[in-house]
Amino acid sequence: MSIDIELLSKKSMEVFVKPKVTFSYEEILLGTNVNKPSGVVEQMRAIDNDVWKAFHHIDNPSGIFKNYLSQNKKTILDKLSKIKSESELDNLENLLLKEIKSQLEKYKMASYNPKTLDSYNRMRQPIDLFIENIVSMSKELEGQRGAIVKYMFLPLGKQIFSNGFLFSEGDRNIYKLKSESAFGDLILQSDYKKIQDKMNLLAQRVSQETGKIFYRVFLDLLWKDKYKNQGNNLFELIPDKDN
Repeated sequence: MSIDIELLSKKSMEVFVKPKVTFSYEEILLGTNVNKPSGVVEQMRAIDNDVWKAFHHIDNPSGIFKNYLSQNKKTILDKLSKIKSESELDNLENLLLKEIKSQLEKYKMASYNPKTLDSYNRMRQPIDLFIENIVSMSKELEGQRGAIVKYMFLPLGKQIFSNGFLFSEGDRNIYKLKSESAFGDLILQSDYKKIQDKMNLLAQRVSQETGKIFYRVFLDLLWKDKYKNQGNNLFELIPDKDN
């Protein structure tokens, strides 16, 4: 796999730390029209609708997530603005996970599979995506995002698990994953933590090679080679739906 590390580093700083176009918290969470560089206007949001397909036989998981995150906007933004370490961000995300999970459990259908919510990453990945987008694009965190981005976690899913730069076949075997594994297939919190630590070490290596700041969450731009696309923020880098 050929990766332009210099371009990846440059584009990551532009969209994660210094985005030219930003949105309100509500627009990022609930959806907003985004003017893509291609000229297409596309409705986009922090957590794509495809994510909810993984929450089998739970009534309206999208609404449960969004209602909680909307109702707790003030608290979430306040806590994010005060983050001073990776452990503080991890604790915040695990609190969101715990409280949203308790809500989801109230809306299980009769056909619910008990294993659905047993997967740590099935719950954590949507929260990682939400935090990634809110920190990187919200108007409310303008001037503070640079201090938070360094601690952010990489959302883990199929595009990450199958990326040869990030995972070897041996790596996938360790965590009982395959190249086609979905985000819900990463079951254990301990494995999630080990993978995040591994991605942190990789980011440090990239930083040493380029002589530039490079954080773990920047590796998300390897998804469909987003770092090669034109765009002023994370939304604009996402390929058009017909591509």
